[in-house]
Formats: sequence, structure tokens, C-alpha cells
Amino acid sequence: MSYTESVHSCNDIKKYHIGEAPKDGFYMLNVDKQATFTPVYCDMTRGGGGWTLLVTSRSMAGWDKDNILSHNEGTPTLNADYSILGKADQIKMRTSANVVQYRLEAGSPGRWGGVWEVPADYSFTHTMNDQNNVTLISKFDDWDYGPRSIGQRMPWIVEDPNLPAVLTTAERPDEEWYGTIVGSDLGLPAFQGTNAPWIQNLTEAPGAI
Repeated sequence: MSYTESVHSCNDIKKYHIGEAPKDGFYMLNVDKQATFTPVYCDMTRGGGGWTLLVTSRSMAGWDKDNILSHNEGTPTLNADYSILGKADQIKMRTSANVVQYRLEAGSPGRWGGVWEVPADYSFTHTMNDQNNVTLISKFDDWDYGPRSIGQRMPWIVEDPNLPAVLTTAERPDEEWYGTIVGSDLGLPAFQGTNAPWIQNLTEAPGAI
């Protein structure tokens, strides 16, 4: 792990490093400019590098509306359920650009998703489905927007505790909840041990999102 007080995101590490290019891996960052540090996973090699892992969804067990912002925060990983979504807007605030980018992928890195660009004032913790000024700038695999696929909007948090979708791109998760990144099984036996539904007929439950 690398420790630093001067950078607050993986993108900062990419921009301000001196010497050898940084590698994929774990770093300790002062994300919120407080006295404490946050362990993060940085992807420094794909898509230009500088990506901070915010969420890994491997199952629907244990997720709910209360822990979507912080789940297993001390152990960033691609191999188990994890979230630092509550710190995402603080990380995003480090940019002076008018737009920011986020990446979604399912099954394995670089599959069934893409890279999107959105206005810098969009929030990663928004609780409505109206952040839809999104531009897909890089597409992973062959899929189309739709009610049974990834929705054409930034992921948003569903506050209704009676719905299984927790973090989703779906427009109406009360009707169709494909395109859901994090779901809660809510005792649904058909989905126990799997992800939330992602893209119908192509990758229904991809194993990781």
C-alpha cells in the first residue's frame, strides 16, 4: 500500500505521480481531507487509468438501503461485496472539469457495460431517476439501453425498502429492475446467491458488477 496526504483520489495519483507509473492495487488516500485515511483500490492501467473502485457487487446477501454508502469499507476488493459510495462525491469534487466519468462492467473487467460522461454536478448518491444527461463514450460488448437492460441514466439509490433494487440504472424499478448494480434479496429465493438482474438474455446474473 502507498500512503499519502497530498492526493485524494486514484486520479490524483495518476496525475501527480513522479517517476515510475503507478500500478493497479491498493492505496491509502485522504479522501475527505480529514485525519483519517481510506483504503481504496485503484485501476491504473485500463481506460487511461486513475479509476477509484466505488462498489463491487458479488451477491445480494446483506445489502440494504442503509449500507449502500459504506459496506466492508476497510477491505476494498473486486472479489467480494464492497462499497465506498458515500465518499464518491468527495472524490469527484477534486476535479475542476465540467464533466466526470464513471465506469460500469459486469462479469469481468471490460465486459457488459461501458464508460459514461456526466455533468460534474451530478451526484453518486442521488435518490431519483432523473440524472439522465449521460453520454456513453466507450461501450463494452453489444447491448442496447432498455427496461430490461442498462438504463440511460446515472445509477441512483432506491429508497423504497419494499423494492429489491438498491443501486440501479432502471427508470422504474417497481416494474423492471434490470440494470441494477446492487440489490437486496429480501428473502427472494430465486435470487439468493446471485447478483441483481443486469441484461436480459445476455448476462442475467453476471457474477460480479
